[in-house]
Amino acid sequence: MKDVKERAKDRAKERVTLNPLVIQKWAAPATGQVEVFDTKATMLALRVAAGGTRTLGVRARIKGLKGPDGKPAAPVRVTLRTLRPGQLLEDGELAAVRREAWEVWEKCQNGQDPREAEKSGAGAVTLRQA
Repeated sequence: MKDVKERAKDRAKERVTLNPLVIQKWAAPATGQVEVFDTKATMLALRVAAGGTRTLGVRARIKGLKGPDGKPAAPVRVTLRTLRPGQLLEDGELAAVRREAWEVWEKCQNGQDPREAEKSGAGAVTLRQA
């Protein structure tokens, strides 16, 4: 029988087609957080924390960025949406999140750090800003 850490590792590799119902109903872990990836935008992850907060974000490596040991740097994590417990995605918002995820991924593939645009306040207008 697998222990708790092994089951958590297996579940972390899980891929599902995200939709508003899956995002709302994905069970929160007793402690920590669980991450599941989308099948349509494979870099898009749903992270569910023990408290029920749901986060949609991207985890990707920046092409050409090296760590202090000369190996590729650790992946960066960019949060696109945060949903409080009970909060739902609005109509069409998941499609917009997927588009944003692809944009973030493309920046990483071009050697750009997408977090820099966040810090400077530049970038595409999101649904929350419109």
